[in-house]
Amino acid sequence: MFIRGLADKTKPPLEALETFLLQRGWPDDAKFKAGFVGFPLYSRGYTKEVIETLERGQGHKEPADLNSAQVEHIMPQTLSPDWRSDLGADAAQIHSVWLDCPGNLTLSGYNQELWNHRFAKKRLRYAESNIVLTRELAGYQTWGGAEIKARGEALAREAASTWVGPEKPLQLELAQGGAAEEQTRFEIRKKFWEGLSDYLQSEHQALKFEPRPVWTIRLASSVRHVGIETRLGLRDGVVGIDLWFWREESMPVWRKLKDAPGQVDGLVGSTWSFEQIKDRERARMSIELPMKQIRDPSAWPSAFEWLGGKLTVIYEKLVPLLREEMEAIRTYK
Repeated sequence: MFIRGLADKTKPPLEALETFLLQRGWPDDAKFKAGFVGFPLYSRGYTKEVIETLERGQGHKEPADLNSAQVEHIMPQTLSPDWRSDLGADAAQIHSVWLDCPGNLTLSGYNQELWNHRFAKKRLRYAESNIVLTRELAGYQTWGGAEIKARGEALAREAASTWVGPEKPLQLELAQGGAAEEQTRFEIRKKFWEGLSDYLQSEHQALKFEPRPVWTIRLASSVRHVGIETRLGLRDGVVGIDLWFWREESMPVWRKLKDAPGQVDGLVGSTWSFEQIKDRERARMSIELPMKQIRDPSAWPSAFEWLGGKLTVIYEKLVPLLREEMEAIRTYK
């Protein structure tokens, strides 16, 4: 990626690299902080490193030994009846939205002892911690969505001062007129897919494709008669993922999923829409992410994160299900 970033010989290397990163969605501080609060950090492989870095930035004279510390979910990964009661009627939603976000994560050497005890009990142990980020949690009387968000915002401010980004977002100037505007769409598509490719190479290395100035990119599904496509809808303001069922042999699987979508909705955490192409044995199921600022590269990281996360779940959970259903059809016949 850095080699490509330095390819523009008309600019000094540092300026060329900065421009390259900005065009691929390097967020300014405001975008970074807004994205950090709701970012599912725990699902990434660098969670401990991020929290350790924030802890070391607290400026204490006798820093704690973090080698044996582990990442701790304050609101636990499995909600006990007590936790559900404490969180209230919106417990499931709070858990779904905030579980893996930075505000709900800390470091502790007592994970087994803390487990999923109520926050009232956890905070007593937190008060004894040598880790500043953990000890500060004792100052909270309750723990829920509002507290997680507030702590996440505080951590976001610290993170933005640690990992400094551009001061201002890049404003992409769109050409006016038919031919010029079409050329701009080609450029935007190419840059978007290049940015997604770079993101996937760092976060989801098994997902590879060749960036091209097109509105859909097809990925291998490994399931006969089923295709996977990512979609960039500049006019509609959405990015999407489509699963295409290309032949008559795969249509029974599509119909089965359409008639009972709950299972596949639950697998990816999104609601699939189903569409059959008129007068053809061909259909698709789709999920979409609306993006008001889809032409603005500073808005793209959220799309990259969404696409990468959904594609990973699709390949890990949905593709095996499709393969089993196809095999069951062949066996039945």
